[in-house]
Amino acid sequence: MVAARASIQTVGFIDDYCHAYRSLFNDVRLFECFKYLHLGMLSEIPRKSLPEIAKATGLKDGQRLNHFLRYGLWKVEQVRETRLWLTKLLIGEQAIILCIDETGDTKKRCDPAPPTGARASVRFNPEHGAGQAVNAHQDRKNN
Repeated sequence: MVAARASIQTVGFIDDYCHAYRSLFNDVRLFECFKYLHLGMLSEIPRKSLPEIAKATGLKDGQRLNHFLRYGLWKVEQVRETRLWLTKLLIGEQAIILCIDETGDTKKRCDPAPPTGARASVRFNPEHGAGQAVNAHQDRKNN
């Protein structure tokens, strides 16, 4: 029987992180694509598309990555379980604060934009026991 070849090395911390997921992929090529996607998502390329990730990681085109996502034999549930296990392993019982930075995400506005130069603030309303968002412009009118 022929032994499976070792996966191609990428960046040390990505290889270390992805090593916990190795058993989820029966083919070393699928595991390499998993690592390439992590490398691409953490790289400084402006567009995180499969062709751009492929270029940044040294692949000829994004076809391998596309095949990995579309037809690869792996289970997303197992990846999620492994990620949750790793997270619990690393943080243990200590309390954490999770900060989600979505400054680069485009937002859909449901309400009209506030007047130019208006600041948003939150005022505590003791009657309702909750904060109420108000525009600084409206706050000046009401006082």
